[in-house]
Amino acid sequence: MKIYKKQRSLLLSFFLLVSSISILHAQQDDSIKTFTLKESVISASRFEQDPDDVGRSISIIDQISIQQSMPLSVGELLEKEAGIQFVGSGQNPGATQRMFVRGANSYQLIVMIDGIKISDPSSVDNGLDLAELSLENIERIEIIRGSHSSMYGSSAIGGVVNIMTKKNSISPVMVNLSTTAGKFGEGTFLSKSIVNLNYNHKSGLYFTGGVDYEWVNGLDATIDTLTNPTVFKNRDQDGFDKLNYSAKLGYRKNKWDAHLNYRNTNLRADLDKSSFTDDDNRYIEFNRSLLDYGISYKANEKLNIHFQGGYTQMDRMDLDDSSVMDAAGNYDHQYARTEFNGMLMNHELLLKLNLKKVKLLAGTDFSSERMNNSGYIFSWSPWFGVYENTYDLDSLQMNTSIISEFAHVELRGDLIHSILKPLNLAAGVRLSRHSTFGNVLTWELNPSWKLNAYSLLYFSWSTGFNAPSLYRLYSPDVAWGAQVSRGNPNLKPEYSKSLEFGVKQRISKTTHYTVSFFSNHLKDVIEYVYLWDKSIGVDTLGNDWMRNDYRGDTYVNLSEQNVYGVEFYISSKISKKFNFTGNYTFINASTPLSALNIDTAFTNNYHVQLFESGLFLQNKENIKIGLVRRPSSIVNLSLNWTPTSRIFLNLNTKFVGTRYDSYYNPSLGPYGAMDNELLAGYALTKLLIRYEVLKSLSLGLKIENLFDTDYMEINGFSTRGRGFFMNVNYNFRK
Repeated sequence: MKIYKKQRSLLLSFFLLVSSISILHAQQDDSIKTFTLKESVISASRFEQDPDDVGRSISIIDQISIQQSMPLSVGELLEKEAGIQFVGSGQNPGATQRMFVRGANSYQLIVMIDGIKISDPSSVDNGLDLAELSLENIERIEIIRGSHSSMYGSSAIGGVVNIMTKKNSISPVMVNLSTTAGKFGEGTFLSKSIVNLNYNHKSGLYFTGGVDYEWVNGLDATIDTLTNPTVFKNRDQDGFDKLNYSAKLGYRKNKWDAHLNYRNTNLRADLDKSSFTDDDNRYIEFNRSLLDYGISYKANEKLNIHFQGGYTQMDRMDLDDSSVMDAAGNYDHQYARTEFNGMLMNHELLLKLNLKKVKLLAGTDFSSERMNNSGYIFSWSPWFGVYENTYDLDSLQMNTSIISEFAHVELRGDLIHSILKPLNLAAGVRLSRHSTFGNVLTWELNPSWKLNAYSLLYFSWSTGFNAPSLYRLYSPDVAWGAQVSRGNPNLKPEYSKSLEFGVKQRISKTTHYTVSFFSNHLKDVIEYVYLWDKSIGVDTLGNDWMRNDYRGDTYVNLSEQNVYGVEFYISSKISKKFNFTGNYTFINASTPLSALNIDTAFTNNYHVQLFESGLFLQNKENIKIGLVRRPSSIVNLSLNWTPTSRIFLNLNTKFVGTRYDSYYNPSLGPYGAMDNELLAGYALTKLLIRYEVLKSLSLGLKIENLFDTDYMEINGFSTRGRGFFMNVNYNFRK
């Protein structure tokens, strides 16, 4: 109860502060005559637009924001935005980082680099680990919240993130050097260096490139719960080593815009066995190579033809060597090496027609993905002796492809009648043909009404889908005694219907806010389940050790998910020296589960136990309330102060509410399952000070977790303590 009272008090204080700022500006500036917009957004409609005219909830992280915030990762930039819960950014560098938008799962999100989708088809759920992303050569990041599959296809249920790299600029030569070093706990050290280069020729040719190298001696990533002093402990510092580099060659002049870009990520991170369980000899190595290319031809002021494509190859190795188990030096005699390989290819052809009162976008795209899994396992025990196994799934040729056609149109209301001039009506449709499950139709209807020059009302009704990953479709794993494979080729895509209503309002020249209300209904959600012998009662499963009741583990379309919430964002330049931004997100969710949704032909009518909660579904509906790792409320507050032209200070606070997280509970059912535990909320505050020594040279100091160093982001894993980081940034222009 105390927690909820604290949240209500915090929310009330937040809205009182917002109201005070609004009243102050209303008194200072009764009329708004002019406002010069310094930025535009492209990803929402594929046309360059004023963000205030876009009838969707969007965010733009521009170059100035990136430079001022001194981020250590892309996740640190994204986690401050409305509607986003970022998991992993507060942990050891190198820990898996996942992003949840408006309650949607992390794999129900599209992440792109220059419009080219990147994901990880070699993983279980095709989700991207955002820890691999780099800060080098980034120009801006655009975020579109809500379902957007009619524009971008599979996975765009929660939203779209487009990371846009630098193109040619006015200066012939630009060089940026940035070095950061610091610590975030006892015995830790982080060093990060970024080099960006931009060369531009008057002919229109340009070259941009960059290198981002990070080395970390980190925390012991798991929490130590052993209290017996006689038990041997071999806790180790978990390190992280990552190198990113890129090179982009392009031509942009007159009617042509073309580029060829190569990016590479190579990282190694120490891993532990699981939550609360340390391992000093396990690590993961990951490499991604991305080649993307594109060419645009602007035939005239109205017609543009654009082609783009990308090819990405990823390789991951998870190596778990024999580890010391006790003070006598005994080993566990276990060795496992697992290799995952994935390929993703995308090609798209677009035709854009921009008339005075009509905008038309039509196109077709093709994407394909492939994965393989191979490995070697060795174990020894005094009871069973040596066990060895080598496997390679390459002969299965696990791959899928999607071919799509899509069209979007925007109509100004005065095309119909002059009285409807404030109306903008956008609509889109996409037909996607998946090589495994067939056709999926997604659509969007997005009207907006300009109340005046500074106010916009908008409404969005859209659908989205998420194709099952290759692993969930085709994994051939069959455990001992099982009669069903882990992969399920009968899986259907997850499908969503989303509603959103919002208001964008500029109170004055320097203050604006956005309020949006949203709901999302997701059906055919894919769940991981255990199957058990149907001839044995649920209460007696596993009671007879002479009998094997297990029939396999697999994936099925089982549940639904209903999410609704509200987002509020405000930005205000309080004075010439102070600027305030803040956002609040509230989410509520329920997950109905029913045995009636199960494909009994595939599961052979076996008992179905949900791995996530241990529930057995026996022809009755079970309601799960809440979402794992996604809090019901998040608040971000940021205050900038520039006391002089050379000094910049930022104070940023993030409040994360209570949320459920999972842990393995061996008492749930015969083999155990994931149980949920409520984690306490927390508040983290950062202070950033930047001093401009010269026009081209600046020094920065960032202090993390000023007040709270005892918090938990993920159950069983440690979080960073109070951190101190120094930064030197140098810019050269010619």
